[in-house]
Amino acid sequence: MRIKKIRLLATIGSIGLALSLAGCATDSNPPSSSKLQASPSPTSTEQHTGDFTIPDNFPNDIPIRSGEVVLASVAGDEPNLTWAIEVIVDDLDVARSETLADLTAAGFTLQEETGIGTSNYQATLTREDFLVRLKIYFEEDTGELEVRYVVTPNNG
Repeated sequence: MRIKKIRLLATIGSIGLALSLAGCATDSNPPSSSKLQASPSPTSTEQHTGDFTIPDNFPNDIPIRSGEVVLASVAGDEPNLTWAIEVIVDDLDVARSETLADLTAAGFTLQEETGIGTSNYQATLTREDFLVRLKIYFEEDTGELEVRYVVTPNNG
């Protein structure tokens, strides 16, 4: 359970950083006083006896690989929520190809990918309304192969 808490805190921290950077990159006007705020803290994390479920407000038209959900969180405030979902998968190449195919079929366009064929694959896909950052990797503490989705609104 300690490992899950550490992973959850690390993911929440990376979500906060992503939100902070996204705000800097998408707003070319100086921020008004109403926009100034600290990095967001999570507004909801659904956890059920050590198992995670995908938050109810996760966009239902963004496909997620089937498998055991080992992390599911949402941070920020409407309309700038950021979701982080991690799912255990069996095969690196199948996970990569099927995840990309599923997201492409849902209207996403691949913008960038690195680490093809390695256990540290990363990709960025965009659609008019959302940006998805993927990471497929072996979790050090458990040795499980996981797909991490970080989903944010596409503000530009």
